[in-house]
Amino acid sequence: MTVRITVILAVGLVALVSSQVSADWTVTQLTNNSTADYAPQISGSNVVWYAFDGSDDEIFLYDGSTTTQLTNNSTGDYDPQISGSNVVWRSWDGSDYEIYIAVPEPTTLGMIALGGFGLLYRRRGRQEETA
Repeated sequence: MTVRITVILAVGLVALVSSQVSADWTVTQLTNNSTADYAPQISGSNVVWYAFDGSDDEIFLYDGSTTTQLTNNSTGDYDPQISGSNVVWRSWDGSDYEIYIAVPEPTTLGMIALGGFGLLYRRRGRQEETA
C-alpha cells in the first residue's frame, strides 16, 4: 500500500512540474529520434549531448537554432561537457579513453557574430517601422 501511494504521488508531482514548466517557460524538443539521447549539458544557448547513431555513440550540439553532429567515427564518444562554444568529451580508442575538444573555427565564430548583428539590425528596423 505504501509503495502504491508513493508511485501515485510521484506521478502526480511529475504532472504538476510538467504543467508548471510548460506554463511558465517555452519548451523546445531538441531531439526526435528512435534512439536514446544522454547527458545533456548547457552553456548559454548551446546544448551538447551524446546519442547512439546506429553503430556507436556520437556527440551532438544544438546552438540555439541548429543541431550539428560533432563526431562521426567508429568509436564510442561519451560524457560531453560544454563551456561557451567549446565542447570536450571522452572517447574509447580501443585500449583506453582519450579526451577530445572541439573549438569553433574563427570563421565559424565570425559567421555567428555576423548573423547576430544581422538579426539585431533586422529587429531594430522593424521597431523603427512600428514607431
